[in-house]
Amino acid sequence: MKCIKTVFIAFLFLALSAGALHAEGVFRQTLGEYSVICINEDGMTLGDAILKTPATANPAELQKTPKWNQGGLNYFVVDAGARKMLFDAGNPGGNTPKMLAKAGIAPDDIDIIFLTHMHPDHLGGLLDADGKKVFPKAKVYIAKEEAEYWGEPSRKGEWFDLARKTLAAYQADIALFEPNQSMDAVTAIPTPGHTPGHTSFRVTSGGQSLLIWGDILHTAIQFVDPEIYVTFDVDPKQAIETRKQILRRQAESGEPVAGAHILAPGIGAIQKAEKGYAFAPTAQ
Repeated sequence: MKCIKTVFIAFLFLALSAGALHAEGVFRQTLGEYSVICINEDGMTLGDAILKTPATANPAELQKTPKWNQGGLNYFVVDAGARKMLFDAGNPGGNTPKMLAKAGIAPDDIDIIFLTHMHPDHLGGLLDADGKKVFPKAKVYIAKEEAEYWGEPSRKGEWFDLARKTLAAYQADIALFEPNQSMDAVTAIPTPGHTPGHTSFRVTSGGQSLLIWGDILHTAIQFVDPEIYVTFDVDPKQAIETRKQILRRQAESGEPVAGAHILAPGIGAIQKAEKGYAFAPTAQ
């Protein structure tokens, strides 16, 4: 009887583990000695009021691209064994802890948080409904220029208000970094345009690397035509130039990327295509 009970417990453990591995909205990929987890919270469709095409573009031709105006909403956990690092934190509303739980992760498990930038869909999950910290043990890394831009009291609007509340709540646990600064296995790569201090992060382990690139693009059509931009780019011209540089570099190097708004599973390789670029997913 004792043997049957032991076998049952072992089976239950494996079943629960498999559930976390293959839960809806959870995708995984190995990076050297690390495990990278994509948490896909939702998707989005951008209309013409937000998605702007250059005057030379043919909208009808562009719209032939499958899911041309659709994007995902992803954030990422890098499980380094001794520590867990969260890259961005999703929207306000309390859904982030629920999504992390699907991957078997609790807020207390997160040791470090890296923010690519301070838009609400990237930092909103850091606060609960009462404005308190969701991740009580985490140190939060933000680009110095990004924190200064969103923390400036003279700038008005809900997005700035949320950014300042978040900075205040995590004040004792915030670390500001400079461009190209290395933080253990993570290097900050400046990718400005979408916001002034927008940053991508290169994570390295076991001779392999991954670029967690934040909001380099927002929908599938921007792979095809990188000159398409969104209205909430703070500096559209700079955002376009950054996007073109990053897409070219990633296609040439073969280094995989993880994108906040790439359709699930959100992790994969950039390939040169007949028209622009294509994304080949690799996470499962």
